[in-house]
Amino acid sequence: MTFEIPIFPLNVVLFPGMQLPLHIFEQRYCTMISRCLDGESFGVELAFGVAMMVSGRGGDDNTYPANVGCLAHIAQVATLPDGRYNLMATGQRRFVIRSLREEDDYLVGTVEWLEDEGENEYADDEASRTRAALESYLQATAENSGAMSPDMMQLEIPISPYELSMWVAALLPLPPQEKQPLLETTSTIQRLLREYSLLKRSEVIQRAFFRRAAFLRQSNDPHAADQFASLN
Repeated sequence: MTFEIPIFPLNVVLFPGMQLPLHIFEQRYCTMISRCLDGESFGVELAFGVAMMVSGRGGDDNTYPANVGCLAHIAQVATLPDGRYNLMATGQRRFVIRSLREEDDYLVGTVEWLEDEGENEYADDEASRTRAALESYLQATAENSGAMSPDMMQLEIPISPYELSMWVAALLPLPPQEKQPLLETTSTIQRLLREYSLLKRSEVIQRAFFRRAAFLRQSNDPHAADQFASLN
C-alpha cells in the first residue's frame, strides 16, 4: 500500500529509534512543519519523511533524496517568534519512495513501507557477537578520550536483533554515504554482519590513536608522529 508524505532531504541518514534535532528556517520547510503540526500533512500526524540528499545542496531547488528514507515523528517542538522551529524528531519506520512531486516548493513522496525479511535462528547469535564488538569499540573510545569506561548496563541498548542493528547503525562514526546501505538492506543478519566488521575496524583505529598519543607523550622526538602517519 502506498501513501504520501512530505520529504525532507538532508545530509544525514535517519534510522528507526534515532533522535534527530533540527532547526527549521527555510520558508518552504517551515510551511511543511506547520502543516505537519496542524495535522494537514496527508493524514500522517506529526511526521514527515527524512531521506539522505543525493543531488543538489541544502536550500537549492534541485535537491533530491535517496530512494529509501525513514519516517520522522516530531517528539518535541518549539515555535520561534519569527516562524522558525526547533524540534526533536525520532526515527520510526523506513520507506521506499516510488515517486516525487513538488508542493509549495517542498517535495512530497508517494512511498511504501520497507521491512526486513523474517529473522532466522542465527539472528540472536549474530546480535550477541555484534553487541560484544560494540562493547569493545565503546571501551576503546572511552580509553582514547580519557573518559570513564561506559557502563553497558546504563546504556539503553536494544535487545532484539533488528532494533540493535538500527541502534548500532545510528551510532557508527560513518559518513552518510556509508550509512545509507545499512538503512536500505532488508536482512537483519546481513546488517549485523556488516556492523560487526565496521565496529572492529573502528576499534582498531581508536586503539591506534590511543597508542600514538601515548607514544608522543613519552617522546620528545618531533618526527615520532611519522611512524603513525597512517592508521587505516
